[in-house]
Amino acid sequence: MIRDPLGPFRKVGAWTYFVRDIGRALGDVRTYGSETIRQMRNIGVDSVPLAAIVAAFIGAVTAIQTRYQLFGGVQLSVVGLISRQSVILELGPLLTGLVLTDEIRVTIAGQACLLLLHRETDYYAQLVSILVYPTGYIADEERYMGGGIWQEGGEHRLGHTGHHLGALVLAWDAVRKGAAEPNDGVNLVLHEFAHQLDFENRSSDGTPALETSGDYRAWARVMSAEFDALREAADSGEDTFLDDYGATNPSEFFAVITEAFFERPRALRHNHPALFMQLQRFYQQDPTTYSLEAIGAS
Repeated sequence: MIRDPLGPFRKVGAWTYFVRDIGRALGDVRTYGSETIRQMRNIGVDSVPLAAIVAAFIGAVTAIQTRYQLFGGVQLSVVGLISRQSVILELGPLLTGLVLTDEIRVTIAGQACLLLLHRETDYYAQLVSILVYPTGYIADEERYMGGGIWQEGGEHRLGHTGHHLGALVLAWDAVRKGAAEPNDGVNLVLHEFAHQLDFENRSSDGTPALETSGDYRAWARVMSAEFDALREAADSGEDTFLDDYGATNPSEFFAVITEAFFERPRALRHNHPALFMQLQRFYQQDPTTYSLEAIGAS
């Protein structure tokens, strides 16, 4: 008795969609071609020294342990076979993706926890899993171009999260760069986890969960004025202290100003004092007291 008579058809349908998406990607050769070469270099070529060191160490240790743990009559070919299989198992994750080391976990967690200091919540309520990629990736999406026109195509991403998604994606090379340059105003972890805080009021509107109605009114007054000013400056091509990516929408604006608040707090306080005060009240801390940013930065 077949419990799910439609099961085989579902599998065929899934594979059909998969092949269709591959075909669509081939139409954007310039984007996917260059990205494929970059991924091959980053994941493959750049991993060769590490793979060689790990292979030599694991192979030597495994061979010695295997030889002395087995009885004396075992042929060296058997020892070599066991060593080979062990090395393949150990190097599998290294050669096909990213090994999730303690360095990766601590680097991400340490920066993410910075947003929660002095707040009552000690976790991100909407977040279930964190996906870490070795490097950036391309995702297909539809973008609204205005005038009722939508554009479909590949977009290069370093990270992503979404309301109701329950997951957060980070590119490790961008995470590491953000941690190594703590006051350049760009930090992928702070940016994406700020979105998670934005989701806590059950929407993605650039306004996190605040305590009182007065807090919401003050937040809306300051943020609306600052967002409109950034959008006008971006439209006119003016140079701005804040990354003009924040002019995309209020949600991205909140993520961008969070990066500036923690990485360039003195400059943010100098250029946007009202904005700084709202973020200081929300995050319940003053990064100028511990920031590595130069004193008097503007």
